[in-house]
Amino acid sequence: MLAPRFSDYVLAYTVAPGVLADGEYRWRVRAEDGTQVSAWAPWCSFTVRATA
Repeated sequence: MLAPRFSDYVLAYTVAPGVLADGEYRWRVRAEDGTQVSAWAPWCSFTVRATA
């Protein structure tokens, strides 16, 4: 996994091929600025199908 890249509103990670097994993955986020914490975002998901 590479270090995250930041912009004003985007955080992106690159995952090397073969790191994730086939299947469904779920994630969610929230923001923190040192004093305040947001609510959790809704769940997002993606599916890995390396073999066709």
